[in-house]
Amino acid sequence: MEKNNINQEIEIDLLLMIKDILRKWWVLLIGAVLGGLVVFLITTFLLTPRYQSSATLYVLGSGTSVTSFADIQIGGALAEDFLMIARSRPVLDGVVVLAEEEGVILTRDQVSDMLQVSSQGTRMVSVSAISTDPVVAQVVADAASRAAVTRIEQVTQSDPPSVVEVAEVPREPIASRINYPIGVGAGILLMIIVLVIRFILNDNIKSEEDVMKYLNLNTLVVIPNEKKKAG
Repeated sequence: MEKNNINQEIEIDLLLMIKDILRKWWVLLIGAVLGGLVVFLITTFLLTPRYQSSATLYVLGSGTSVTSFADIQIGGALAEDFLMIARSRPVLDGVVVLAEEEGVILTRDQVSDMLQVSSQGTRMVSVSAISTDPVVAQVVADAASRAAVTRIEQVTQSDPPSVVEVAEVPREPIASRINYPIGVGAGILLMIIVLVIRFILNDNIKSEEDVMKYLNLNTLVVIPNEKKKAG
């Protein structure tokens, strides 16, 4: 019996807490606005914009037939090999040399941090570079695609991949990892935590149920709290 009373009290407290939070919806709205504002300020004034340039390659060379099932299977297998080759040290060193010819001086580690290689479908491979300078991003992506094409031809002893799209200088920065929904959600969550803490720390008697629960007394008279209207 005592356990049931405790469970009932916990349930009542949870319901009261939820109602108390919902009554203060405007606090949650303020949290959402502040969270979005913080994200806007961070992305606008604190984070340096980054640019991405990409080149797309088709693994099957010009000498293979797309109508041959064997060639299609080979292309799918080469795509996996190409991902490994495009990230290899010889390719990175080739990018350093080709970028230097364009006036961009980089180290192997810098190229490795900027470079991203991913498969697009079964036989398409995207070679991308991300940099705070759009020109550098284009130079690295173009150099990486050329170095990778040369290296895969040397390693596989087969026709080089075909270039579907060449890297171009990006006009717009890529979206920041910190987006507005995350900021809005974080602001609302923070306000909910604040309201929950205030509810837990508030030991004032707020209702007739509290009088019975904490004082074990019956309520005889309830005086409504009405605001006076201006005359």
